[in-house]
Amino acid sequence: MTANAKGNAHLLKFFNRRRLRPRITIDVRVTYPNTIGKVVRFPIKRAAVPDLQRFCLAPGVTQPRRC
Repeated sequence: MTANAKGNAHLLKFFNRRRLRPRITIDVRVTYPNTIGKVVRFPIKRAAVPDLQRFCLAPGVTQPRRC
């Protein structure tokens, strides 16, 4: 999914009325051409608040790495 011209992305349609199962990981990527992007990862665990993990995404690379 991409954001609109104001930078907003509506993600409720992906999570509305659905329960997230344990062992699912949600990745949110924020990128702009020819810059280092940011990746926020939310691993869903059983009956716990998801941990927030931050990564960087170099230009031209598909897998995020630690910053």
